[in-house]
Amino acid sequence: MINHAYPRQELPPRTPDALLSGIASRNSLMPSSLRVSGSKIEPTDPSRGEGHADQPGYGGGYRIEIGGAQEESSKANRSIVVLLPLMTGIMLLLLMFQLQSFPSLFLVLATAPLGLIGAVGALLVFRQPFGFVALLGVLALAGMIMRNSVILVDQISLDRQEGHPAWEAVIDATIRRTRPVVLTALAAILAMIPLTRNVFWGPMAVAIMGGLLVATVLTLLFTPALYAMIFRIRCPGKD
Repeated sequence: MINHAYPRQELPPRTPDALLSGIASRNSLMPSSLRVSGSKIEPTDPSRGEGHADQPGYGGGYRIEIGGAQEESSKANRSIVVLLPLMTGIMLLLLMFQLQSFPSLFLVLATAPLGLIGAVGALLVFRQPFGFVALLGVLALAGMIMRNSVILVDQISLDRQEGHPAWEAVIDATIRRTRPVVLTALAAILAMIPLTRNVFWGPMAVAIMGGLLVATVLTLLFTPALYAMIFRIRCPGKD
């Protein structure tokens, strides 16, 4: 949606004042909506004193502004970007307090992007837009995935502290934690099903469902393998 704005004083003289008072204004200008089906706007004729569409303004006090859903989505995305550094810092502090190890912290953070595989695929399959609400779902999905990774890494560390061989600790901890990780993921996925039919929250629900389904399987395979690689744990009997 492209809003075409022009000053009040340039309205036709025959327009009644009562009509002007009933028309919503935008930055003290009278908006005129124009729906464009393509992605390119042809430039106007310079010989008539008109500006070009790729310039900030038009001749004669006219200009083009992006409005509607796209404008509101941009404002919402900017609000997330402002708080994202603070949120990331607090998250890193909490993870470091829990894990108390930089290699383990790196391992947990490395699993966060796994949710994008399922989230993008689900949005494409169900033909949902990747807008502000879907972005919220992806951010929440990253927290869910890292929570599962923390559970696995913490259990492996506890088993090693109790004297279990490193290789057996990785395998046993993964097997014991598979059931609770899968059940909590299924609970979250099933809870999102009613929201999939909602026009506003539907993209978020689809992103969380698809991302969590794929990421849970990948986390149970990727996290133990990455843990063994980072801490250089080898299978007994192999060089």
